[in-house]
Amino acid sequence: MNQFILDSQKEFQKRMGHDLDNMTLQEKATYIKTMMLWTIDELSEALHELPYAKEWSSKYEKEDYDLEKQQQLFKEEIIDALHFFTNILIAAQMTEEEILKLYKEKNRLNYRRQEDPKLGYVRG
Repeated sequence: MNQFILDSQKEFQKRMGHDLDNMTLQEKATYIKTMMLWTIDELSEALHELPYAKEWSSKYEKEDYDLEKQQQLFKEEIIDALHFFTNILIAAQMTEEEILKLYKEKNRLNYRRQEDPKLGYVRG
């Protein structure tokens, strides 16, 4: 996540009447819950646009199926989801530095889980 995205989205939310810096904890919880639901909705929309998502469908093999258009629509839906997810990060008062720090920590843990049978995630 970069600072431009965080700042742009925070400013847009303020313009939409969501002053994330001055919400109560209860207001933030409600806001975050709403943003999570919209993130899920956008991810569902992205799934519908994902080429070959329905492996049983023959529509992908049809002559008039526009793969490039579908890929573009998929990307647009993913970016829509990113907007809502970014709102969650902002409402949780996460900075670019904190996001990167926590991401790196979790990434290291995920690698260890794949390498250490004691952690229970090693593929067999």
